[in-house]
Amino acid sequence: MQINKVLARSILNKSKITNYTINCYTGCQHSCIYCYARFMRRFTNHKERWGSFVDAKVNAPDLLEKQLNRPDVNGEVMMSSVCDGWQGPEEYFKLSRRCLEILLVKSKLSVTILTKSFLINRDFDILERFKERINLGITITTLEPSIQRLIEPYSSKTDERLSLLKEAKDRLINTYAFVGPLIPGFSDTEESLNNIFKHLGLLGISKIYVDKLNYFNWFYRDIKEILRPRYPKTFNIYFEPLRNPIKVDFYTRDLENRVKKIAKKYNLEDRISILFC
Repeated sequence: MQINKVLARSILNKSKITNYTINCYTGCQHSCIYCYARFMRRFTNHKERWGSFVDAKVNAPDLLEKQLNRPDVNGEVMMSSVCDGWQGPEEYFKLSRRCLEILLVKSKLSVTILTKSFLINRDFDILERFKERINLGITITTLEPSIQRLIEPYSSKTDERLSLLKEAKDRLINTYAFVGPLIPGFSDTEESLNNIFKHLGLLGISKIYVDKLNYFNWFYRDIKEILRPRYPKTFNIYFEPLRNPIKVDFYTRDLENRVKKIAKKYNLEDRISILFC
């Protein structure tokens, strides 16, 4: 893993997701095979394989303090919309922690967090202190360890992520789960969806966002390289056909119906938001 210290020109950036986003890192140690954020290489001149480098924006806290001085800054900020703000290098750099504290102490912005890293538990002291302005989201992709190790090789284990949701709930921190992206034939099966929704229902998660995989050709190679040799039959039956746009449309409608059906089974239908319908 190559870790570089870089200087950013801006850190509090306007967004279509929330009013603003903050991403303290470019590149991600998690090395998820489905990651859409690899498009960032176009803007950073990186030629390395996605998942092999991280750029730490070491001036992020100082930049944030300056940008918060603008009189028009208000609303909601998301950490992190592209690359996980609590991935491995954050343990050393503490950029996301410092930016989080600056946001909560020196502004009135509300903060939405999305991570799949157990490291966020280090910052529960800040989250609990400002819980009325925090919304903590944890990504859940699959509860099957063998699949998770393949598709998210260096991210926190799923049972650790579920424990984060439980601890946050116990501390009265607002929480949500982001279920996805669902991988055709691997994490979108009836068994997988039942397992995920059953656990989230038992935890009492009040909001669950569900998303499917985006079928970009530029990361199809990585997915194929990892999954096909190990699960050739599953890959060829369920994943390979979805390179056809017509079949993607049919699959999307079918997945939406299955998600709604299983959510209803666990009395979660009012808590589910499907992002791909």
